[in-house]
Amino acid sequence: MKKLLLATLLLSASSVLSLGCGPDGGGGSCGSAPCGGDIVGTWNVSNICVDTSALMDSFMVEGCPQATVGAFVISATGPFMFNADQTYAINLTLNGTASFNFPGSCLMGVTCDVLSTAVQAQIAADPDAPFQSATCAGSSGCTCTFVLLPETMGETGTYTVSGSSLLTTSNGTTESVDYCVQGSTVVFREPAMAGMPSDISAIVAQKQ
Repeated sequence: MKKLLLATLLLSASSVLSLGCGPDGGGGSCGSAPCGGDIVGTWNVSNICVDTSALMDSFMVEGCPQATVGAFVISATGPFMFNADQTYAINLTLNGTASFNFPGSCLMGVTCDVLSTAVQAQIAADPDAPFQSATCAGSSGCTCTFVLLPETMGETGTYTVSGSSLLTTSNGTTESVDYCVQGSTVVFREPAMAGMPSDISAIVAQKQ
């Protein structure tokens, strides 16, 4: 499976906010520990977890080390279908927001309205930006909130299981994701991005 969630939000937000990779962080846990299990069936997404404490350990804003990661609210609807013949299909619709907090000491007199206009202009100028809008608001500091464009993601291919790792192959590309099936619930851990802990996000789904 592709890195569906954080890669889209973080890498795109980084181009607007000049986020840089910080030191590797230990930080936090998101979802069940990998345990493998019987993946065959149709699983509907019920929850997406983002560990913002681990995220904060892994990212910094250039020129503003006091900046902090705010709320990440990501939702998805749709099924993961893993068939007994080792074929699979994913059909998800993603929505979400991501926010970053900037103290007044970083703003050098720039108001939140001015920052909001500048960020929105950068999004409008990038035809590949996955955001539909961004606004910055506050008094002594600014919180900038990005709204993700609704996106439908479809993928088909074949899969194999090795221990607690699920390996999927689609269009000649093979990806690996850790997972854990417990009863009627499965937790997929998002593949790690460079400089980020692997447990920073997880997708939870319920068996249909």
